[in-house]
Amino acid sequence: MRLSIECKPHTCFFMQYMICEGSKKSSQLVDFLVQNSGKKIMVYFATCACVDYWAVILPLLNLLKGSPIIPYHGKMKQGPREKALATFSALSSGILVCTDVAARGLDIPHVDLIVQYDPPQDPNVFIHRAGRTARYDQEGDAIVFLLPKVLALR
Repeated sequence: MRLSIECKPHTCFFMQYMICEGSKKSSQLVDFLVQNSGKKIMVYFATCACVDYWAVILPLLNLLKGSPIIPYHGKMKQGPREKALATFSALSSGILVCTDVAARGLDIPHVDLIVQYDPPQDPNVFIHRAGRTARYDQEGDAIVFLLPKVLALR
């Protein structure tokens, strides 16, 4: 599914969702990131432990050559968090793996794509996460990974 939502004049924002079996969700994330390499991407996870895991695993897979993987979460000390944010902000492409600590109050320029690997419990957080892209009259895309059981709730 692809939705176009006009947020403000001259801004285009596209939201998509992907239904994935729990057992295939990790590989689908990796495939999706490989397909979108060369973009500036933020990937949201539910926990700091997930961020730390993916920050180690993604470089080890050696599939995202040239795409720095930068962790960012609330259990990091302020100094390393500020350095991570400054590094990611300065990049033209790369991947920030993060928790909801990066959902609000940050101005990160030129983010092309938001990936919500773990959807948030709060719909407002969903919107704030997606709002990290399509800023300042730019286009942006967002995708959320959903388990099939979510469709059963309709």
